[in-house]
Formats: sequence, structure tokens, C-alpha cells
Amino acid sequence: MTEPSDTRPRLRPLDLARQAYALTFREVETVLRFCWLGAALLALAQGFLAGEPFEIDDDGGTVTIPPGTVLAMAVLAFCAAMLHAMVAVAWHRAILLGERLDDRRVYLRFGARESLYGVVAVFFFLFLFMGLGMAPLAMGGAGGDAAIQAVAFLGGPALAAIVLARSMLVLPAIALGRGPDLAMSWRATHGNGLRGAAALILVLGPVALAEVVTIHAVSAVIERDLGPVAEFAVRFVTMTVTVLTVSVVVAFMSLVYARLVGDGTGGAMAAGPGGRGR
Repeated sequence: MTEPSDTRPRLRPLDLARQAYALTFREVETVLRFCWLGAALLALAQGFLAGEPFEIDDDGGTVTIPPGTVLAMAVLAFCAAMLHAMVAVAWHRAILLGERLDDRRVYLRFGARESLYGVVAVFFFLFLFMGLGMAPLAMGGAGGDAAIQAVAFLGGPALAAIVLARSMLVLPAIALGRGPDLAMSWRATHGNGLRGAAALILVLGPVALAEVVTIHAVSAVIERDLGPVAEFAVRFVTMTVTVLTVSVVVAFMSLVYARLVGDGTGGAMAAGPGGRGR
């Protein structure tokens, strides 16, 4: 008796990364409509909640952060997370359900779905950050054994990427109103863990590089002290660029969801102008 063949789709990392970038920049106007008002409000809030500057001792050994600055940073971080969650939910639904909302020039929505998405996304980000943080720690450990250090250096980030690749479909499921179904994500990505992790790394690499370049460019502009209007413009552009780069990751997760789960969504935008996606 012949064993049934495994018909699960096999992800193609390079194709997925390319499609995620192509889809995001092809539909950049849609993402901008979802984010421009939130980015402008957050840029204004950054100006009002800047807080007191850090205090550095004369010897340069101690940095004192005023309590008001800590609170302001926490509030701004929360607002930024919610902005990303709001845009991500709308972008997932645009890709998977075709909800482009072309009739809306202004989009601002914060509800239970966006809040849950934001909490889960922050948890995933912290998990990835801890995995990446294991790499430099490994360089000082393992008793100086270069081979063990190399394994530890690569092992932490690789493990984090694989776990995230197996779990990430929770986020589009939340955006679609289907709840944080972790079991579904692990079932759907079974057999595609390494491929998903490779695709995730291919997507995150340019995103991380763009963030570093943006930070350095913003720092150079702010140091010139061009005035509040120019600083607002810089903050607004910076936040918008960050949302766009993160939207590439959101598009990637949507493409994987459409490929491995489908679940009646049809992958409206994921299919592209030529019909159904591969």
C-alpha cells in the first residue's frame, strides 16, 4: 500500500522576502493612509513629552535619568507600540481580506484587537531581542573555546528565529479576529520551521539596516538644533519610515498565513495583480 504523500506547501525564503518588500512598496499609499495621522500625533507627543535631559557626572561614569523622563519614555513607547499594532492589524486585513479602505483618508482605531495584537507583538519582539542578545554574551563565555563560542553565538539567534517562525501566524490570526491560536500556528508551520526562519532573517536584515541608518540620520539632523518645526518634521518622517519598514514584516507574515493557512481569506492582495499567489 502506498503511503500518502506530504502535500503541505514548502516555503521559499528568498521568494517570500522579495514578495513582502514588493507588496509593501507597491501598496505604500495604503500603508501611509493607515499611519500618517497616528505618526503625526506621536511626533507631537514626543515634542511635548520630551522630559528633562539626562544628567551625566563630570567623570562620565554615572548617568542620572530624571523620573519624569522615565515616565515620558514609557508613555511614548506604549504609544509607539499601539501605533504599530493599529497599522499592522489594518495592513494584515488589507492583504488577506482586501480591506483597503480606499474611501478613508484618515485612519485611527484602537480597540481590543489592536491592544491584544500589540501585547503579543511586544512579547515576540522581546523574545527575539533576548535571542539576539545571547550572541555577544556567548563571546565572553565557554571558557575561551572558540568552537563552543561560535555554536553559542549562532545558536541563540537561530533558536529565536525558528520559534518565532513557528509562532508568528498568531499575529495575522489576531488581526483577522480569530484570536491568538498558537496551536494553529505550530500546526500550519510544521515542516517549514527552518524555511520560515530563513525567510524571517532575510526580511529582518534590511529592516534592521534601515533602522540603523535612520537613527544616525535623525541624530545628525537633531544635533543642528533647527527649531521645533523642523524637529517635528524629522520625528514624523522617522516614525513613518519605521512603520513602513515594520510593515514589510507584517506583509511577510500575511503572505505566510495566506500560503499555509488560507482559511477562507483568499489572500486578496497577497495574490498580486496577476491572480493567486504562489
